[in-house]
Amino acid sequence: MTQYILDTNVIVSALVGRNPQSPPAVILRLALAGRLPLVASILWKKEVEDVLARPSLLKATRRSQEDIEIFLNTLFGNVRLIAAATKREAPDSGDNFLWTILEDVPDSVLITGDRLLVESTDFPGRILTPAMFLTRYPSH
Repeated sequence: MTQYILDTNVIVSALVGRNPQSPPAVILRLALAGRLPLVASILWKKEVEDVLARPSLLKATRRSQEDIEIFLNTLFGNVRLIAAATKREAPDSGDNFLWTILEDVPDSVLITGDRLLVESTDFPGRILTPAMFLTRYPSH
């Protein structure tokens, strides 16, 4: 069964965006409803927590810290956390933890808005933009 990794930028886009039909928003709703099997690492979890705790992001999302905590509890409740073991270099060193998950979980697919990652030749067919995901997997 394919498992999905949501890049933090997809989560942020969904929360900040005002279009509930945007690809990131649709994907996040699927994830929160448990209809998109998610896999991640502790480093991913920490990044999501850190990014969403930024005052500028709280303001941009128009949500309170309490709302974000509830959101995170729901999101993390739908994620299979792994102890990523390998070390893999990503095109952007700040994303090495994403490459490590892709390496350690062979049936995983990364959904990201980061062009540098999408254009990488690593992991062919396993790195998709939100729009690509919705086009390739319309049944979700």
